[in-house]
Amino acid sequence: VVGAAQPGLVHDATLVGEVDVEHAGAARTLRLVGAPGKDGVALIFSDEADGIAGWRVLQATRPAEGAATIRLDLNRTLNLPYVFTDHGTCPSPVLGNHLPFAVEAGERAPRRHS
Repeated sequence: VVGAAQPGLVHDATLVGEVDVEHAGAARTLRLVGAPGKDGVALIFSDEADGIAGWRVLQATRPAEGAATIRLDLNRTLNLPYVFTDHGTCPSPVLGNHLPFAVEAGERAPRRHS
């Protein structure tokens, strides 16, 4: 169970794997959750980037059966709908899914609706 963009709301997160992220000689293990569709996985994470969003998502296709690795491209990081509207109910990252550096790639400049 993870929190959500709306106070008091929670989501059930199905953990489907882990991914090791290396940066500047340090490695961190983050957890992947199931994404909509049978072949989808998502990495919902926070990072040290200022002014982008509290947390973001990177979606990918599940690796083939028996494959031990998956390649995630942080350049494809997206903002979740909660950064565009006060009504977004998007799930929060799984506890510990924080990158200790700024992801300065991906979608930027979220616009909040009034």
